[in-house]
Amino acid sequence: MAFYTALEKQSEDSESVTYRFGPGDGRWGLIKFDKQAREYLKLSDVPGATHENHLEHAILKLIRVAKAGEGFPDVLEYAA
Repeated sequence: MAFYTALEKQSEDSESVTYRFGPGDGRWGLIKFDKQAREYLKLSDVPGATHENHLEHAILKLIRVAKAGEGFPDVLEYAA
């Protein structure tokens, strides 16, 4: 079974970036990522989600982007 998580940037400053994340069907959670510490804060869950897969995939994608050091794009996708 394929798994998809979309991420859309909502805001960014020198210390953190905030993305909404979810399955791409209009349901969104919100995550804030600390750029220096590479730590996250879940601000809200994906409505109706019965598991944390979308959150976990969003975190993995943001860590990979941070390690690449090329900035945080407006739109990201995770597919497995």
